Amino acid sequence: MIGLSSANRDSWERLLPVSRLTPGASEALLPINRAMPESTCRSLRYYGYMLRYQVAFHFPHAQGEMVVAEALDFPGAVSQGFDLPDARLMIASAMGDLAELLLEESKPLPTPNPDASATDADLIELVSLSVHVGASRV
Repeated sequence: MIGLSSANRDSWERLLPVSRLTPGASEALLPINRAMPESTCRSLRYYGYMLRYQVAFHFPHAQGEMVVAEALDFPGAVSQGFDLPDARLMIASAMGDLAELLLEESKPLPTPNPDASATDADLIELVSLSVHVGASRV
């Protein structure tokens, strides 16, 4: 994101509802690279934090079943994998795809909820959201 022109930066700020991405619950936000120039951090106010969502994993109860993963605070993000590491990869991919779709439609990303829970889950973990975005050329 370094080197964005002011026109591109303004369009990104319109596309990304920054108020929905500001740190709200410290458990759901993970500090990342703090070596970014101050001006870059000021223009992209949410940069420096990574959104993390509560994901419930349901382990198989019979031979041949898969591990099911459900993002509790990211509506629509459900996936499965052959084992726990595979399920982690698949749910992270599903969340990324949904986030890209929301951003393309100029919709806000869901706000992480540190209180999200599932009583029937075998395991609940925080999973970081990774989205690759770019500005369209006009």
